[in-house]
Amino acid sequence: MIAILLCADLETPGAGIDLAAVATWLEGTIPQARVQVVPDLCGHPGRIAPSLAQRAPERVVLGLCTRPRARADLQRAMRRAGLDPLLVETVDLGACAARAHPRAHATARARALLAGAAARACTAQPTRPEQARPVARVPLSRRALLHLAWLDYESVPVVAADRCRAGRGCALCADACPRAALRVVDGTVELDRQTCTACGLCVTACPSGAVELPGAMPAQIEAQLAALLEAAGSELGPPVIVFTCRHSPGDLGTRRGETHPPGWLPVEVPCVAMVPPAWLLGTLALGAAGVVVLPAAAGCPDGTAAQVAARVDYCRAVLRRLGEPPERVTALPAGNRPARRTGVSAAPGLAAAAGPRPSEGFLAPGSWARLFLHLASVSDPTAAWHIAHPHSPFGVVDVGPGCTLCGSCVRACPTDALTLAHDAAGVAVVFAPALCVGCGRCVSACPEAGMLRLERVTDLARLRAGPATLAHSPHRRCAHCGAAFAAEAMVGRIAALLADVATADVVTRYCPDCRAVAGGRLSGGGPGVRGGIPLAALEG
Repeated sequence: MIAILLCADLETPGAGIDLAAVATWLEGTIPQARVQVVPDLCGHPGRIAPSLAQRAPERVVLGLCTRPRARADLQRAMRRAGLDPLLVETVDLGACAARAHPRAHATARARALLAGAAARACTAQPTRPEQARPVARVPLSRRALLHLAWLDYESVPVVAADRCRAGRGCALCADACPRAALRVVDGTVELDRQTCTACGLCVTACPSGAVELPGAMPAQIEAQLAALLEAAGSELGPPVIVFTCRHSPGDLGTRRGETHPPGWLPVEVPCVAMVPPAWLLGTLALGAAGVVVLPAAAGCPDGTAAQVAARVDYCRAVLRRLGEPPERVTALPAGNRPARRTGVSAAPGLAAAAGPRPSEGFLAPGSWARLFLHLASVSDPTAAWHIAHPHSPFGVVDVGPGCTLCGSCVRACPTDALTLAHDAAGVAVVFAPALCVGCGRCVSACPEAGMLRLERVTDLARLRAGPATLAHSPHRRCAHCGAAFAAEAMVGRIAALLADVATADVVTRYCPDCRAVAGGRLSGGGPGVRGGIPLAALEG
């Protein structure tokens, strides 16, 4: 069950919200939801525990008049209720609904925002102790001093060792961190908890989903997006999703009396720079009319504005290929920005014209190819894009002549986009375009300079075609036992390197077992001879 607690004071600020209508709609739409209106919930967080005493919910959503100023008090109240405070979703319905719109629009908007928050909360996984970091908030209020509530907790990322590919040399999470809080040591990712700002960039940079940050996981964001867009209906106009930074004031530019359209629905993330192009385009695939990226009002503290702009530029290139207005994806500058100046299109969602929406989980990195093929089906199912862009979520690898199939690139690939396939005919390097994230680890691992080429490109034809063989070589078989022991291409390369070495013929003709000196003699030999080869040569 999920408990949704609403502050009774939301009836009065601005035009107010019809809380009874919101409660009726939520309980009728979300079977597991139980809604309660609590008097002065914002001013007395201690009323949370008594309100939940008879319900025993698994998740909680709070609809408040404003953002909580004393998070420590709120978290302490949640712990008293026996709940994980890091799993609580709070929604500022004052700034985002009651004080910003007429009552009818404010009510419709409140129910959509609460439905999205409930979906996000229900998708969250239980947090572990290592995912919480204590933080002292200053200055302290008198109430905090009296109750010793001067510490609150915030989420920090944790790397799941069973999914992490750092042992293969992957360091994409560390490369993405703007504070250098992550580093790879002996094949293990280490986090400096004091330096980390929990911006979430490592979450979306990890190609295997190994980085876990409570509250900002792809499954949670996707669930919230789907619920928001389904709940928005037609009352609010074309729905536009606004990705907002947690450092933003949360009012989408209403400080100067310029209200945003009621259909603008905020989705808060730790930092908007963590939002990859697939999330922006995937939001359109779920049915949004547009997507807005709203950085922190004072500018990004980690200096990622250029990165956000480049991702938006890539998304606009994709929209042009789709025949869609590129303005459907927009990034606003820092500061207060009136919505009417953004030029976001009010076109219908891409999903409306494309039949069934992508299946659940399409925001996860391994599912991005399915999303792009879905988007292409809107305009032309046979379309063959080739969009070269430094922020393409995909890469394309090609192999030049002379590949020895040594497997170094395969061992370095963190996504298994490159694999070695063995069969009776030989060995092949196989490339799966849908899994390549263009990290370049394969290129740096290849011992043959210039053999591998990587292009950061979205190649729709290759995504549609699936895995392809980049290089193939028959097996070299042992001249004595007949066992396959290497690729012909590799043996040929070794033979060229050992051209002036006396034992080159032994190395290239016989398998390692037949080269070994231990284990007695092979037939056709004699003392000092094995398999017709002098042992002195084998030892060399």
